[in-house]
Amino acid sequence: MDIEDRIGVSLISIVGIDVEEAIEVVYEAGFKAIEIFVGDTYFGTVGHPVPKLCASINPQTCDKIQRRIIKDKLQKFSIVTLHVQIVSVNIACFNPGIRQESIRQYFECIELAHDIGASIVTFHPGHSSRGTYGYDQEQEVYKYNVNFAKEAAREAAKYDLKIGYEGISGATWLGPVDEVICEVDDDRFGLLFDPAQSYAALNCDGGAVLNRLEKCKGKIWEVHVHGLLRRVIGLSGHLPLRMNNVVDYPLIMKKLKDLRFSGPFIFEIVSSDNISTVIKDCQESKEMLIRYYEGLV
Repeated sequence: MDIEDRIGVSLISIVGIDVEEAIEVVYEAGFKAIEIFVGDTYFGTVGHPVPKLCASINPQTCDKIQRRIIKDKLQKFSIVTLHVQIVSVNIACFNPGIRQESIRQYFECIELAHDIGASIVTFHPGHSSRGTYGYDQEQEVYKYNVNFAKEAAREAAKYDLKIGYEGISGATWLGPVDEVICEVDDDRFGLLFDPAQSYAALNCDGGAVLNRLEKCKGKIWEVHVHGLLRRVIGLSGHLPLRMNNVVDYPLIMKKLKDLRFSGPFIFEIVSSDNISTVIKDCQESKEMLIRYYEGLV
């Protein structure tokens, strides 16, 4: 598949309209891949004075009719992925009720992905529980994340889906993702790689990022793309690539080619509450990404 057919936009970038409209906007902008975003609570990222909702769906409210409509609209894309909700859930919570409910909702997302025609589902790993001060949580949380990944991989097999965690490092409660992948030991379970997130987690050490990425060879399903800007007060992410001054994307793209990565590159650019502005940022970033991929920069 040509690189241009593998570049798309996450609906977390599109605010103020519903999912069906957002799908059309992304397609009409010339993108062949798309990531559908699951939102379980209010998730506003841009907008003033009140942040606007991004275009998202919820498996509990998206009925069979709407799923068929969305699936039909997505038929024109070469790659469709699904990113699960990232707030109000915790699959590694020490409270068993919250943990079990979070797992149940994540399993609903696997079925939803199948119903709308997605081929990859990305999860966020669980995290430490608040209020357990003085207790060493790392190994316990790691165990919960590995156990969920094993269960989810078995569930994904029913629908012929690939699944994985987002993140390569920086979260000590998860541990190195290559270790998680090795312990899960399932061909369906892998990694969503976010270069900007990884640079931020590894103190902007590009060499360390490449070393960790190498260990996930053959298990990288998807890549999130956005600019990371170093400011006086710190780092800002989810920006257009023209604003990136941290991530060495030419180096990252070369490494991904060397690793024979063949999945989608999905823009997570949250630059404005104006859809036209965001789309333009994504289109310009697409041109830059293709040049990086082809070694022209």
